[in-house]
Amino acid sequence: MPFGYLGVDIFFVISGYLITSHLLSMRGNSISFILNNFYTRRVKRLFPALFVFFFVTTIFVVSIFIRNDIKNFLNSLIAAKTFWSNIYFWRDGGNGYFGINNQIKPLLHTWSLSVEEQFYLFYPIFILFSFWINSKIKISIKFLIFLLTITSFYFYFYLSRHDGENPAFFLFPTRVWQFGLGGLLSIFVFSNTNFEIKNFLKKIFFLFSVLILFAGLFLPIDTHVQRIFVSIGTVFFIMASAEISQNIFLSIFRSKIAVWIGKISYSVYLYHWIIAVFMNYYYVAPLPLWTSLFGIFLSFLMGFLSFKYIETPFRKKLNLKCTLTLVLVCSILSLGIIAITLARTTNQKDIASNWASSSATNYRCPITSYYQFGFSRACVLSNGTKSKEVVAVMGNSHAQMYGPLFAKVGSELDIKIILVPLNGCLPTTTVNINNNCIKAAKVNLDSVLGEKNIKKIFLAMNWDNDTYVNFDGLIVNKKAFIVSLNDLIDKITLSGKEVFILSPIAIPKKDLASTLPRLIKFSHISIDQALEQTSVSRYAYEKQFNSINLFLTKRLGDHYIEVWQDLCDTKKCYFAKDNKMFFSDATHLAKNALIELKLTKKKVSDILTP
Repeated sequence: MPFGYLGVDIFFVISGYLITSHLLSMRGNSISFILNNFYTRRVKRLFPALFVFFFVTTIFVVSIFIRNDIKNFLNSLIAAKTFWSNIYFWRDGGNGYFGINNQIKPLLHTWSLSVEEQFYLFYPIFILFSFWINSKIKISIKFLIFLLTITSFYFYFYLSRHDGENPAFFLFPTRVWQFGLGGLLSIFVFSNTNFEIKNFLKKIFFLFSVLILFAGLFLPIDTHVQRIFVSIGTVFFIMASAEISQNIFLSIFRSKIAVWIGKISYSVYLYHWIIAVFMNYYYVAPLPLWTSLFGIFLSFLMGFLSFKYIETPFRKKLNLKCTLTLVLVCSILSLGIIAITLARTTNQKDIASNWASSSATNYRCPITSYYQFGFSRACVLSNGTKSKEVVAVMGNSHAQMYGPLFAKVGSELDIKIILVPLNGCLPTTTVNINNNCIKAAKVNLDSVLGEKNIKKIFLAMNWDNDTYVNFDGLIVNKKAFIVSLNDLIDKITLSGKEVFILSPIAIPKKDLASTLPRLIKFSHISIDQALEQTSVSRYAYEKQFNSINLFLTKRLGDHYIEVWQDLCDTKKCYFAKDNKMFFSDATHLAKNALIELKLTKKKVSDILTP
C-alpha cells in the first residue's frame, strides 16, 4: 500500500470510538472504580506483548548493530518504555518520520503507541471531568469532545501550514482530533440508541466511506487532505458497517481470516517494523523480492506467537501483578544487556564506528530557544549582551546545519545571533522550490528587514536543485534562481543591512555515515572501496559550482564566505577524512564536522568582530 502509514490515522479514530464507548458504559460508577478498571485493562492488554517485544528487539540489536547505533537504540528504548518516543523521534535527526535514515530505527513505529498511551493518561480524566461538568451546569459531553476536537485540529492545521509538519505529525495535541472524531461517533451512538438509519442512507454512508477511504489511502493527493479523508472515512465506515447486516464488501472484513488478522494485529504491528529494519540494516541496498515476502511471513508468524503465548495468557489468565513482574524483568534484562555490550566495546576505534558516530547528528535548535517570528519561528543561537545589534542567519536546513558554528562565534564575541529557518524552502522571494515557499520566504524577509536591531544577515542554502518555480507557478532553471538570489541581495542591501552568503559545498548525495559503516561491517565492501566513496574530484565540484562561485565572489567580494575551501584541497573535495565523517546524512554537515571549518569560522568571526 503506497500510503500504509495512514493506517495509524485509522487506528486513532477507532481507538477514540472504542475507548469513549468503554468509558461511557461505566458512567454511574465511582471515579476510583472507573480509573482502576480502565488502566488495569489497558496495562494487561498492551504491556506484556510490548515489553517482551522490547526484550526480543534488544537481543537482535546488540547482535547486529554497530556500537553507535546501539547507543541510539538505547535512547529510543528508554523513550519508548516511558511512552514519549513520539517526542523523541520528533527531535531525533531532522527529517521527520519519512527520513531515509529512519528505516534503520527499530523503535520508530512506537511513536504511535506513545501517542496512544498519552491519550489513555489524559482522556479518562477528561471524560470524568465532562461527566462532572454535565451534572453541574448541563454542558453536554458531546459539546466538550467537539470543542477538544476542533481545538486540536486547529493546532494541527496551524503547525502544518507554518513549517511545523514534524511536530504536527508526532505530537499528541495535534492528534487528539482523530481520537475526538471517534469519540463523537461513540457519543452519537450512545445518545441515539433508538436511532435507525434508513436503508438508502446506510448504503450512501457506506459507499461514501469506501470512496473517501480509497481516495485517502491510494490517491497521490496532499498529505493533510489524505489524513482528513482517512479519518472522516473511518468514522462513516464504522457508522455504516454497524448498521448494515451484510454485503459482499463487509463479508470480507467479517470473514474468519480477517477476524484472525484483527486479533493478532497488535503483535504484528510490533514486529513488522523491526523485521524490516533488520533486513534493511544488513542489506543496505533495496531488499530482494523474496526477502520482502519472507519478512511479511515472519511478521505474521511472530505476531501469532506473541498473541498466543504472551497477549492471551496475560490478558485472560494472569493477574496484574504477573504483568507488572514481566514488565520489570524485561526492562531490567534489556537495559542490562545493552549496558554490558556498550561497556565491552568502549574502546572500539575502527573506522566504521567513527564514521557511524556522525549519522543523524545534523543540528537542531533546542526547543527552549525558539520564539515566534516571521512565517513560523526563529531560534536564539547565542544570546550575547555586548551590543544591541543582532545577527540573523537565514535559509533552510542547510543554514540550520551551521548553527553550532555561529553559536560558538556568538558566544566568544558575546553577541546575539538568531537563526530564521524555513525548512524545505530557499530564502529567495521570487523563485523558490514551490509557490508556498515564495510566500513564506517573503514573510521571513519582511520580518528580518523590519527588525531595526538586525544589522547583518547571513544566507545559507542548498544549491543542487536543477529546477525551480516562480511566483506564477512556472518551472524555471538555475539562471532564474541566480537572478532571484541577486534580487534578494539587492533588497537586503537597499534596506541598509549587510548581507553575507555561505558558498555551496560538495555533498555526497548518499547517506554515507549510515551506509558505509554497515557495508564494511557485513563485508559487502572493503575499507578501500568505502574510502573511494568519501570524496569527489575538485574538477567535478568546480564544474557544478564554479559559475555560482565566480558570480557571487564578484557580486559580494569579501562578503562571500567560501566554505568549500575548508573541505577541498587542490585535487579533491572530501566527505570524510582522517577517520572523520563530515556529513550526518546525504546533504547535511554533521555537528562534529564543524570544527573542521576553521577558515569559515575565522571569516565569520572577523566579520562579526567590532
